[in-house]
Amino acid sequence: MILLISDDLLDASKTTGSARAGAIPIMQCKSLTVAILRLKQNEITCCIADLQCPGLDVEGLIALLAEQKKKPRVIAYGSHVDAALLSAARKAGCDEVMPRSQFFEEMPAKIAEWAKPRAA
Repeated sequence: MILLISDDLLDASKTTGSARAGAIPIMQCKSLTVAILRLKQNEITCCIADLQCPGLDVEGLIALLAEQKKKPRVIAYGSHVDAALLSAARKAGCDEVMPRSQFFEEMPAKIAEWAKPRAA
């Protein structure tokens, strides 16, 4: 299952639409607080994080995901003009970090791969 952390309706609609088109289970959370609850209740194979989501602490998110039985992939995207935020997400340990435009260009073709569990 993919966990999407985004409070942007358009972003969430595009992402959930691509996941559902590929029969990939996806759950949207509009905050890190709700995401934490979902992590405790579901097996997540991938977390997609909108870096512009208010209150999102990428380092905290990475630490929480590291506690999972199987560490999910973390795909983060954000504004291309916020190079510092994109860089911080890379340093925090996200598997892939990209500008919003690149994410939405590549996401439909990559989402099925992202959703697969990591190899043991």
